[in-house]
This record gives sequence, structure tokens and C-alpha cells, in this order.
Amino acid sequence: MLITTCMVVRILGQYTYGEFTLVRSTVNAFITVASFGMGRTSTKYVSELLVTDRDRVGRIIALNYVFTIFSSVAVAIVFCIAAPWMCDTLIEAPHLVLQTRLSSLLLILTALVGAQTGVLTGFQSYKEIAYSLSISGFASIPFFWLGARFGGLTGAILGASAAPLFNCLCNSFYIHRRLRRGRITCRYRECWREIGVLWNFCLPATLVSMLMSFVTWGASVMLARQPNGTSELGVFDVARQVQTAVLYFPVLAANVVVPSLSELNALKDADRYEKTVRCNVILNAIFTLTLALFLIPFSKMIMRTFGDDFVSGAGTLVILLILSVVMSVSNVYTSALTSLGELWTKFWLTVVWSVIVLGALLLNGYWLPGAIGLAVAMLCAYLVQTLGMKICIMLHMKRTDLSKV
Repeated sequence: MLITTCMVVRILGQYTYGEFTLVRSTVNAFITVASFGMGRTSTKYVSELLVTDRDRVGRIIALNYVFTIFSSVAVAIVFCIAAPWMCDTLIEAPHLVLQTRLSSLLLILTALVGAQTGVLTGFQSYKEIAYSLSISGFASIPFFWLGARFGGLTGAILGASAAPLFNCLCNSFYIHRRLRRGRITCRYRECWREIGVLWNFCLPATLVSMLMSFVTWGASVMLARQPNGTSELGVFDVARQVQTAVLYFPVLAANVVVPSLSELNALKDADRYEKTVRCNVILNAIFTLTLALFLIPFSKMIMRTFGDDFVSGAGTLVILLILSVVMSVSNVYTSALTSLGELWTKFWLTVVWSVIVLGALLLNGYWLPGAIGLAVAMLCAYLVQTLGMKICIMLHMKRTDLSKV
């Protein structure tokens, strides 16, 4: 997808790709509302109940499907209705109403993929997740490229929906096979017996995702409103695409560790819990730091592959590569808080993160304007949030039988 993005950026150009980023960041802010945290909820409860209560696993998975489809369609309808107002008032781009409405398809598919991936992670079906991501990634390349080539911005948005569509189809196949192998039945008529899960776990998880998504979207809008802001937003998104590639394996590792930590927390196995968290933090940090140090000297060369206009974003890329090291550690601590059920703690730390990001952007014109200012704001916010999560996990361990992490 990084290679495809490079080709699409060259087709669309810096300004049009900035508009594409603006539309995509807008829809991403609503995806978290549509998914309502069902993916991470399924991961936690499927992994904990798989051995002890298969009937309840079937109810959890059924609730996952029913609620995700209902909420994503409902949010997509509201999104389409509100598109003219958002484009005119919030992002000040009334000519993007059609493209914004078309991106509602991306909203529904992405929410469903997140829910399905959560189920597969709970089953610890990691090979299946890898196969699904690989198949959907490669299969979507021609659609994304052809959409941008012949349809411009509108075609690129439709083409970007191909990846989650293929991912959804592959995930459905693997989940059905896993259910049949484990003799688990999705109990749709009984799924509402698990409605308490929505309020005890999904609500704080959703609030965290909503807050991060809307703040990220708000930051994109604030950046776009600066002088030459749309182009700067394109530069920031291109650099973030490279950062996403660097974080690919650490993100997978952090997601993989959730079911293991949930099981160890249920067993009150302090030693293995401590070792699992510590090893994942060390391995993720070493892997990401090594890759970041290798790429930083080539930052200008990397940005030039997207076009000569993006060379000025080399400094932004350097900051985001440094940030990737912090995020790789932060992801592990987020998994630990999830396994401990401390999602309200995560929510309040995300509030602090949001204040730092938006506060820094309000002062953007006074210290570091443009894409690099947003990158530095993100770095500062993640440093504070990661330190806060570490402290909260340590305090939780002291209050429970898991005495040390």
C-alpha cells in the first residue's frame, strides 16, 4: 500500500492528494463511532472465554456482527446527511461534498473489518490475519491506482475502498472456518444477553478511539487552514504513510499480545504477565528504533520518491520516525490496559493527549508552522501519554495480585 500510495500521489499531485487526505481524515473520525470498540472487545472476551464458555463466545461474536453492522450503517447515513455542512463549515471545502459522501462506503467496510479482525485475534488466528491482509493489500493495488488514474480524486476514494472490501471477504471466510472447526455457533437470537459488555467495555474503548480520531481530524483541519495548509497536509500524510510502514510489525505484535495478557490476567500469573509486557516493550522499541535510525539519513530520498514537491517534508518524516519508537511502546501499554480492563484510565490519558496536540497547534504559528509543527505536537503528546500509561499500570499492579510489571 505504501508503494501504491507513492504512485497515486504522483498521479494526483500534492494539492489534490492533500484534499484526499482531508476527506479520508474526516471519514476516519467517524469510523471509531461506527465500530463502537467491538473489535478490541471481541479480542478480550473471545480469548478469555474460548476454553470455559463456548456458548458465550458465540453470543459475543453475534453481538459483534449485529451491532457493528447496525452502528456503521446508521453513522454512514448521518455522515452523508451532514456532509454538506461539514464541508462548508468545518473543513471549508464545499466542493468536496460528493467525495465525502462516497467515502461513507469506506466507513462501513472499515468498521466491519475492525470487528472481524478483533474476532480472529481473539482466536489467535494470526496466520489467517496475515493472509487476509496480504491478499486484500495486493488485490486492491490496481483498483486504487486505476481509480486515481482515470477518476482523479473521486476515483481514488472509490479505489481506496477496495482494500477493506477484499479484507472483509477474506476475514468472513476465515472466521466461518474457525467457528466450524471449534464447533461454535453464532447465537444471534441470544446475543442481547451480552448487552452489558457494550457499557462496561465498549463505551470507554469507543470514547478513546473517538477522541483520538476527532482530534487527529481537527488537527488536520487546523493545518489545512494555515497558509499553503492543504499542501502541508499532503506532506504530513505522505510522511505518516512511511511511519505506518515502520510501525506495521510493532502494531501487529501489540494486537497479538492482548489475548495473551487477558488470559494471564485471568489466571493471576504475575511473573508471566510481567515478562510478556516487558519483552514486548523491549522488542518493539529495539525493532522500531533500528529501522528509524536506518531510514533517517535517507529521509530526503524517501520523500522525493513521492515527488519533488515533498522533499521539504524530510524534517517532518524524521520527527515521525522518532515518534514511531514512542508509539511502538505506547501500543504495548495500551494492550496491557485493555487486558486489565482499565479503559477508563486510557480515556483520561487520551484527554491529556488531546489537550497537548490541540494546544500545540493553536501555537503553531508562533513556533513551528506547517506539517513539522503537527509532527512535533504529536511527539510531545505521545511521550506524556506513554509515561502516564506506564505509571498507571504500575499502580494497578500494586493494588492487585499482579504485583509487578
